Amino acid sequence: MSQEERQRDSAQAVRLLASMEWIKKAGRVLLYHSIGTELNVLPLADFLWERGKEVYLPKVVGKHLLCLHYTADTRLATGAYGILEPDHRDALISEDIDAVLVPGLAFTRRGLRLGRGAGFFDRFLASTEAKRIGVCFSCQIAPWLPIDEWDMRMDAVVCPDEIIYTDRQERSFNDDPHMV
Repeated sequence: MSQEERQRDSAQAVRLLASMEWIKKAGRVLLYHSIGTELNVLPLADFLWERGKEVYLPKVVGKHLLCLHYTADTRLATGAYGILEPDHRDALISEDIDAVLVPGLAFTRRGLRLGRGAGFFDRFLASTEAKRIGVCFSCQIAPWLPIDEWDMRMDAVVCPDEIIYTDRQERSFNDDPHMV
């Protein structure tokens, strides 16, 4: 996928995210600063700020993610794993976040996610009732993923072509009807 295609698809996914009622109703949204070839959701911050919403970015501290307030004036610094994050420590308690945008290497249509293996987002999501919205390119939707008991299911997965709503309480784990 070329840089131009990534930019185009990222912009389309941000438009879909902005159309979601969960995003429109959320007072506090945790975005992420993309790394590598991840879908870029940071332009959604402008949409949220225009509507008086609070925007947060994650900061890795030890084995945990903190939610740090993010504004257009926030200074970013390179943190753990080379990810840009706010250069301050004013964290919000995870229970106060209304929606979390979650990157991943792959997702299923049932909301399962393959992350990078460190478990930061899974541990964070286990501590909040926020809406979990996976974000990826269409080519990252897989019929099956290897999962573990601690992997957290998304409430929705957004890619440039569609919003896939899921039931995170569903017991079936993958899209293959023969797998349970």
